[in-house]
Amino acid sequence: MSLDATVPSDAGFVSDLAGYSRETRAALNVIETAVASLGAVASVTELALAAGATSIAVGSGGLSSLRWEIVLLTAAGAANIAQITGGTQGQLKIFILLDADVQFVRNPTYIALNQPAAIANYGGYAGDVIAFVNINGNPSTGVDGYWKEIWRTPQAY
Repeated sequence: MSLDATVPSDAGFVSDLAGYSRETRAALNVIETAVASLGAVASVTELALAAGATSIAVGSGGLSSLRWEIVLLTAAGAANIAQITGGTQGQLKIFILLDADVQFVRNPTYIALNQPAAIANYGGYAGDVIAFVNINGNPSTGVDGYWKEIWRTPQAY
């Protein structure tokens, strides 16, 4: 149903306003139902890793299975993340590092960082931000795929 943008007009009757209000409410209810049927598509997650952590799991290890996720990431000590498991192709994860304990390890098989091979890690500064998209992941077949960096914003001090 589409709403008529020309009504109410300046020449209409006040008694018509209730009808316009009901029509607008009915249209909003249709939109609300359509949006609700989509389910959640994005979330914000606070994730605290253990010292020595080397991987993060999607679905059961602190990250959601939703398509878009912003992850506020900390660790109890040095954590060099070399793999993110359980991802689905097309998922987007944006990591905001809230302390200096977390780094992502460059390994094109699991985490493809956009940097020279001589530079092994990214992170290690509170405020660093990095975004990854999953390529070829399919949890139903046990294929993790790999996470390709799409952008980063290092913290400048």
